[in-house]
Amino acid sequence: MKKTRLQKVLATALAVTTIAGMTLTVGASDSAPAASSAESASAAAEQVVAAAVPSTSAVTVAGQKIVTTVEGAYLAKTVDGVAVMTPAADIKSAYGLTASQKLYAMVMDTDQAKSYNAMASLTAAAAALNATMGPVLNIDLGYKENGKYTGLPSDGAEIMMTIAIPESFQDASASYAVVVVRTGGVITVLPDLDGNVETITFNMTNGGCYALVKF
Repeated sequence: MKKTRLQKVLATALAVTTIAGMTLTVGASDSAPAASSAESASAAAEQVVAAAVPSTSAVTVAGQKIVTTVEGAYLAKTVDGVAVMTPAADIKSAYGLTASQKLYAMVMDTDQAKSYNAMASLTAAAAALNATMGPVLNIDLGYKENGKYTGLPSDGAEIMMTIAIPESFQDASASYAVVVVRTGGVITVLPDLDGNVETITFNMTNGGCYALVKF
């Protein structure tokens, strides 16, 4: 997609935020309460941390293999790799972490049946943007200290991430972005920064359900 078209798409993000926020608010009033995506990711992360399952992940950007800077549990199967690009030392400094607080990442495929409120918001957002939605991930970044996991705040410094787009979702004629929904129905559209059809690189703050979309 041409740059001008992407600019028009991103210009609608504010309207999408309102629409999707209303969708999630209505869903939250249903008789069956749904846990927020951030809460789901944190709970899963705590289980993985408790089980002491170390893992790393890597992506290939413009022919260069890049290994994530943050150790963690990279459990997502619907994408071909996820990497934290921001140096770990920079993240620790930005969030004021101490030497004993070890960064930890939790990346998993969103359970779309259980996260129905978040999925309703993401679906509405993708429709409003006239975009096709691909894999949806829960991403939670935090730190471990004394065997306990604590998530980073959602309003902190931006962290650069790269996700490898599965071959079935690649389209050389399309442009990509990430749509994220957080607790309270806040929707944000994060543009792709690398222009590589095989990856999406974006700046994020912590927590939420992240959907890959293409235009």
